[in-house]
Amino acid sequence: MKLFKTMSFAAVALATACSAAAAADLMPSRAAPTVYAQPIAAAPNNWTGFYLGANLGGLWGHNTGGDVSGYSLDSSFYNFSASALRDSSKTDFTFGGTAGYNYQIGDSVVAGVEVDYNWSNADSNSAFTFNQPVWNGIATYRVDAHSRSKMNGYGSLRARLGYLVTPSFMVYATGGAALGNVKSSGGATETLTAFGYDMDLGSRFGSKSKTLYGWTAGGGGEYAFNRNWSVKAEYLYTDLGKHEYVFYAENPGVYQFGASQKHQFSVARVGLNYRF
Repeated sequence: MKLFKTMSFAAVALATACSAAAAADLMPSRAAPTVYAQPIAAAPNNWTGFYLGANLGGLWGHNTGGDVSGYSLDSSFYNFSASALRDSSKTDFTFGGTAGYNYQIGDSVVAGVEVDYNWSNADSNSAFTFNQPVWNGIATYRVDAHSRSKMNGYGSLRARLGYLVTPSFMVYATGGAALGNVKSSGGATETLTAFGYDMDLGSRFGSKSKTLYGWTAGGGGEYAFNRNWSVKAEYLYTDLGKHEYVFYAENPGVYQFGASQKHQFSVARVGLNYRF
């Protein structure tokens, strides 16, 4: 009797399990939902950091005519200081290197500092003729003078302040200190004319190299076409002040010839920068 009850209980349990399995087969299956990876947004462009670059462009400008002076052993014979050198122009290609640092402030402002040094072969020439009556007008003393200035290299240390029109394009203003290596040379030929005859009194020549200091200012635009590389175009005006020199002195301050000229020039150039 006990064996019969046990077998009956087992049969009922087996039947219940089979019924549950069959019901599960009839129910629709629900698969786990598919999770898709979301695209990662590109990080916004940021201008903060150091950079190195190179530039190429054109230089043009002029040397403002300055004074040519001369003194003789006897100042009654001649003693002149004439603002008679003509203005002269200079043009040349220019190329150089750049280094700097940018710091981005918020979303729209970029402040920084930049140093550059450049090479050129720009030179200019100027000349004048000076006439002075001597010996109570019996004779005329004439000086034919000329001056030449050549700038081999120039550079600047400037601040930059930019505004981001877009995250990748900046317009900026820049300005600071400038220097230039200038070599000036001059010469003067002296002639004494009396009673229709010319007497050659000789020629004086000399040269002097000097580093001139001044200022520069300008502006431009820069476009970053990826995280590291950018291109720029800019204009700079530079004033290196006046170069005064004595190109001949037999007895300085007594018998000598000297000249002075002002140096100003403009540069328009394009550049390529690598930002670290």
